[in-house]
Amino acid sequence: MFVALLGLYKDMNKTTELYGQGARFDTALIVATCTVWLVEGIFMVFTILTNSLIENSTGETLRGMLVSSASCVFTVSMLWVIRKNVLDFIDIKASVEE
Repeated sequence: MFVALLGLYKDMNKTTELYGQGARFDTALIVATCTVWLVEGIFMVFTILTNSLIENSTGETLRGMLVSSASCVFTVSMLWVIRKNVLDFIDIKASVEE
């Protein structure tokens, strides 16, 4: 995730700078997003291992469901932001090449 998305954003910024548009895409946002996704993945593995070792109470199950829901909302919103940035990059590149 870090290599692919951060590399994509760095390349998009280099290309927009070559076209005279300046760096327009926030690489810190991608680093933060990948870090959150990594922590979420570790949390999910820990939750699966814990659930297989001990039986959770209803409160812990509800907390896990809330965390999973928040994780899904975050992931969908960040994928929408990444998609929007890539589409903006394509528009910039197309307008300069015309």
